[in-house]
Amino acid sequence: MALGVIPYLQMALFVVLALDNSASVIEASIAKEFPEDYYKIEPGKWFVKAQLVTAKQVSDRIGITNDQNADGFTGVVLGVRGYFGRAPQDMWEWIAAKSVKSDA
Repeated sequence: MALGVIPYLQMALFVVLALDNSASVIEASIAKEFPEDYYKIEPGKWFVKAQLVTAKQVSDRIGITNDQNADGFTGVVLGVRGYFGRAPQDMWEWIAAKSVKSDA
């Protein structure tokens, strides 16, 4: 393997948390930017699958931290490196399905 090349065995998963009253704006942006690749955990909280590498890139893409955020909506994006807990079965199935890179 060449120096500096990172093999991609998994897709990047992120958690997006809306702050203040930003949930509706952030949700609309997530739906636009990642239409097939997000899971709404509950209002104001989502999992997002992205081919982007960093949480900042996802934050910029959905508009939290880019120059287009004239309204000043707020939120946090966190990279998911592991997970554990108790939640609905469909959430675990979504995570499992989105955690591996497809050949397509």
